[in-house]
Amino acid sequence: MEVITSYLENLFLNLPRTPEVLRAKEELAHMMEDKYNELIAENKKPNEAIGIVISEFGDLEELADELGIGAIYGGPKQAAPFSVDETKENNRRVVNLNTAEKYLSYTRSVSKWIAAGVMLCICSPVFLLICAGIDGQFKRLSDFTIIAAGVVPLLLMIAVAVFLFIYFGSKLEQFEFLKKEPFVLTPDAEHKIQQTETEIRPKSITGIAAGVVLCIISVIPTLIASGSSWGNAYAVFSVVYLLLLISIAVACFIICGMPLECIKILLQKEEYEASRKKGRKIIDSVAGIYWLLVTAVYLFWSFTSTNWEHTWIIWPIAGVVFGAIAVLCQAIEKWRSVE
Repeated sequence: MEVITSYLENLFLNLPRTPEVLRAKEELAHMMEDKYNELIAENKKPNEAIGIVISEFGDLEELADELGIGAIYGGPKQAAPFSVDETKENNRRVVNLNTAEKYLSYTRSVSKWIAAGVMLCICSPVFLLICAGIDGQFKRLSDFTIIAAGVVPLLLMIAVAVFLFIYFGSKLEQFEFLKKEPFVLTPDAEHKIQQTETEIRPKSITGIAAGVVLCIISVIPTLIASGSSWGNAYAVFSVVYLLLLISIAVACFIICGMPLECIKILLQKEEYEASRKKGRKIIDSVAGIYWLLVTAVYLFWSFTSTNWEHTWIIWPIAGVVFGAIAVLCQAIEKWRSVE
């Protein structure tokens, strides 16, 4: 009933507080409560009951005459409360159901392309590794062949990945304020997002678990190669196998994780709580520079050493270090707020 009561307050937010309006508000509250209790008695789940009540009594324009406020509510069709994001409540932007669903839909779509870009980055050394394996075990390759069959595909894959990151990442820029600014989510939007979270969480957790399993089994051929005398080719191809499985695992993490992260942003949970968003501004500023430096170090180390089978280790290390940096940034922001 708290969600329904909050939604009711929003319905009458833009109407004058006259006796007729207050009476209509009270009458509608009783109608909504009776319907809710009726649905619960029919063994409906609370979330399902709330959705039915809001859909049945959520259009005040249709109920205005029945409630005796047709004259007050008459005239040109009024904009529903929180119909646009520019609406403000306590100096906070208000996010309606349309915007929340649009953000979630964009995130689901973009996550697939971002995952594809990450897979291309991780797999970019594969052709170069294959050339190295052939060169060391079977047949001596010319420098031209190695460049044409190994280096050129690597650069093309990275170029395509960068394009995917920039193009599809820009589609989410319009929603950046959700990460950085405290906002108010309308009751119907909050209910819908909570319902969506309940629906997708089991599948997402399963996908993330599958990614973890792939990460674990990806190292098996490499471990076998390190303790065997099967030759350089097997060692190289075991690394190729590792990179392919890691890329699929990371894609699972991104495709399954981004929608959950989106829901966490919309519901302002954990690190996206309104009180902690100032700290996120610092983290976001640091993150851009940090990951550019990590990428530069990775490419420089890989090209100068040509040890592509080892240089990938920089990514998990960088991830752990960035986690420590994020905690430090939040601690600094908390200390500044106390000051």
